[in-house]
Amino acid sequence: MPPRRKLRLVILLGILAALAGFVALRDRYAPFPVYAYDFDNSMRENWPAVSDIFAKDHELYNYVVHDTFIAYRRGGWPAATARFNALKFSYLQAYADDRTTLACDIAWTAVIRALAPTPNACRDFLLGRYDDPNVAANIKTSNAACNGALISGEQRRHQSIAPQLATDAEYTALTERTLSTPNPVTDAERAAAASPDGDARLMCQAALKTGENAQALPPDQEARLSRARYSAATGARQRPALVVPAMAEGADTPAPDGLHCAPAGTVFTLSMEGSSDGLPITWTSLGQHGWDCRMRSSATGERDLMGTGRRNPLRQLWPLAPGRGVGPVDTVEPDGTQARTMFRIAGVARYWLPWRSVDAVALDEEVSEGGTLAYVVTHYWSPDLGWKIGQRSRAVHGSLPNYLAPDWQVIAEATPP
Repeated sequence: MPPRRKLRLVILLGILAALAGFVALRDRYAPFPVYAYDFDNSMRENWPAVSDIFAKDHELYNYVVHDTFIAYRRGGWPAATARFNALKFSYLQAYADDRTTLACDIAWTAVIRALAPTPNACRDFLLGRYDDPNVAANIKTSNAACNGALISGEQRRHQSIAPQLATDAEYTALTERTLSTPNPVTDAERAAAASPDGDARLMCQAALKTGENAQALPPDQEARLSRARYSAATGARQRPALVVPAMAEGADTPAPDGLHCAPAGTVFTLSMEGSSDGLPITWTSLGQHGWDCRMRSSATGERDLMGTGRRNPLRQLWPLAPGRGVGPVDTVEPDGTQARTMFRIAGVARYWLPWRSVDAVALDEEVSEGGTLAYVVTHYWSPDLGWKIGQRSRAVHGSLPNYLAPDWQVIAEATPP
């Protein structure tokens, strides 16, 4: 074969090999290959236990990758990391047994202790900012200790063993004990801990005291408190719906006759496109479960429509009468921010949808951070459809969180045959 022709053949084969590699990568990580590839590498490097879990649990993997990718598109890797931590806490760590839960808590407190001499780095750690090399090195140490909790959580989750969480009353009492005994947190330290802009040294001191005070609790109480905090990381203290239908707090109390969900099989199309395919997101009704409607989202899988327990405005505000409000209650936002939430009924009105008009109730979810109203999310609930027809968010102080979905409304309905 002439040398020139041979060279062309080698080049052609090289191009074909590169294309084959790209197609394989695309198929494995579709529909966002570059992000998923980087995500997988980060898991293998920082969270090998989670990487192993994802290799066996493809449903959980797809859910976490998709959800963190949405956060990534809005706020880069810091937002994706915050969202991953929230999901890791609520879907894995909240299920861990007492022994591994306490070992992980000890490791995290040790990180705070190690970073205390460098207050700014300590604050970065507490706020989920991990770019500082000193912070990153200490996190790897704590991650290794927490792998056992993740493995335990995955095993117990698949066995449908419900996590033993502190009740609301116990949660409040134990949290206060971690602030007051045996080493009281001062008023100045409490104030610093309540604001992301608080004094770094005081914030770190408060976190170290609360961690050490928690470890002075009876082990079973500390474990229940920790798991309640982990489970609250996504904003609802519940058994994650990815495994079994979510159980609302007080689920033994049936929903009233006047509350109903769209018939199972009804498909609603939203005015919001999915990040994976660019097509409108659809929500398929799975029927009623207690106070909430179960549904399957084409973007995020099966979940609750309005949320469970004290994050479900329907449950909190029933009967739905204009001017009715409830709260505030202490909550934890998806990025770990401590907040207080109040629900109010802003009004009832007639709304035109593309195919019909319906009555809908505007339910305001007011979220305050550091004692200041930060933002309001308005949920539009239609008793006519038995479904949520839209959502609007507005910032009151500062900007809207990255994890909030864009404003949307329902644009089509397909009823089951």
